[in-house]
Amino acid sequence: MLSHLQLRGLAGISATGLGACVSNAFHQGSRLVLAASLAAAGCVFAQQPQAPAQEKARAMFELSDDGLFVIDRRAHLLWPRCVEGMHWNGHHCTGFALLLSHKQAQQLAAERSQQDGQRWRLPRINELRRLISRDTRPPGLSAELFPQAPRDWHWSGSASVSTRSVNAYDYAHVAGGSQSPGSRLSAQQAWAIDFESLQTRADMNRSSLLVVRLVRPWTADADEPLQEQSAGDDD
Repeated sequence: MLSHLQLRGLAGISATGLGACVSNAFHQGSRLVLAASLAAAGCVFAQQPQAPAQEKARAMFELSDDGLFVIDRRAHLLWPRCVEGMHWNGHHCTGFALLLSHKQAQQLAAERSQQDGQRWRLPRINELRRLISRDTRPPGLSAELFPQAPRDWHWSGSASVSTRSVNAYDYAHVAGGSQSPGSRLSAQQAWAIDFESLQTRADMNRSSLLVVRLVRPWTADADEPLQEQSAGDDD
């Protein structure tokens, strides 16, 4: 057994890595000494530092040079920073969100596509959920990327989705927008997401008036260079 003075001496040892502590302990020829040395010297296994949430966010989202859009490079999608009805003034979104029925939202996407020559559409549920920042308090859209974003129900273009319930805070189910047999929606219902509660539902009446945020495909060759930004740190 180690004496009181020995333990006090070991307690002053700085942590120099597990290998050094073990070697020192075995030189003293005792398992008890090994255990005491490890504990007293505060030996721990080295851990790789985790990347801050901000660095992970930067890898996902970027701003266009004109500040009008947010680009998701991984999903190859381009998002307007402001919802329909609101406009980017160079600093934030101004105006009021346009509330549309599902049919009106689809018509708007078709008209925008014809005007711009781009494939604008209603986003799928899993695409909308990718925009949710887990670092904001409360969780929701990044105020940096999507300023003045309404925390209300938004239309989705998902026509089919897994029928099992979705946990609003379970980001492992972000791909819940995939099609599954027997989950076709009725002609009177459509998918929507609430950015206040983060809940999704498949039975939203298509005549309901909801917020609209369109999306289109993005490719590096077809769009302007981008400015790297955080995805929402208080996100």
